[in-house]
Amino acid sequence: MKRSGMVLLLAMMIPALLAAGCATKNMGDKLVKKAEKKPADIGLRLLAGDALMEEARYDEAVAQYDAAVKLVAKDKKKYGKYYFKAWNNKGVALYKLGEKSGKKEHFQESIKIFKKMLELKDKKKDSMLYSNIAHAYHGLGDFAESEKWFQQALQLNSSNENASKGYRILMDDMNKAAADKIKQAEREAADLAVKVDAAPQDVELRLKLADLLVDLDRMDQAMPHFQAIIENADPANSEHREALVTAYFFSKNYEQALSLLEEMAAEHPDDAMLYARMARCQHEMGQSDPALKNYEKALKLDSENPVAIKGLADLQKKLEQAAKDEPDAASDPDPDSE
Repeated sequence: MKRSGMVLLLAMMIPALLAAGCATKNMGDKLVKKAEKKPADIGLRLLAGDALMEEARYDEAVAQYDAAVKLVAKDKKKYGKYYFKAWNNKGVALYKLGEKSGKKEHFQESIKIFKKMLELKDKKKDSMLYSNIAHAYHGLGDFAESEKWFQQALQLNSSNENASKGYRILMDDMNKAAADKIKQAEREAADLAVKVDAAPQDVELRLKLADLLVDLDRMDQAMPHFQAIIENADPANSEHREALVTAYFFSKNYEQALSLLEEMAAEHPDDAMLYARMARCQHEMGQSDPALKNYEKALKLDSENPVAIKGLADLQKKLEQAAKDEPDAASDPDPDSE
């Protein structure tokens, strides 16, 4: 049998042999030695990487796949057909290394590789690559990105079991994280309530407690604290003014909140958040044109301002809906006319 045929046979046999317990534990070491003797043999490099993956020696597998990647880069004409396998396997090995080590940089590097593979013409709609990226984001703890990529993977292939299983695990983790976050907020709120009782005039403490209660969707409990802030805060105190704006806003006293924000914006004309908050107040007051201008001004100062991005989108949606709902004067005759 020719050497190339033997390499192909080994590629098929290694996983099965390991699963059956027939291959020795140091199969990876043996293949690495062979690859070192023939450093230009990309097939041996890939085989060695696969064997090391089976033995959970992910850092060593990364090294073998990286050697294969370098061979491809060195001679694309000769090794071009191995391009995807070398890069993709390196990405998978980095992901598994991230799982084992807990180091974020391994997940980050695997994401870069998988996204690089998506740029290939025949891989743009590869559901498994989307799933791999989703798994890596999950490993990073970025649940929102992970959810987005899992959803895309399943849109491309609803039968992708890897994506389906990963998505279910992600949802469980997200629910657990949300429950843990609520419990932590409840503990913090209870601690702050004790402190507020001991120092009822402390505006900053009350604001922290009120904000937490709003996050916990306990508006009825938050409102007395906002009212206490309005009664006790000193508008001349810059920190108290921040608290007053929040208290006025949640008390639906938008004019007072806007007035304070305008004063603050005059002192800090480059503060994007102030304009975004002014726009929120104007939005609530039905002043659409001034709100639009202030949202746009906020985004000009800070294109990633979350309050302005969401507020502008909400306002535009509201205006579009109002335009659709507006009756056509030409088609609706005056009820008094004959």
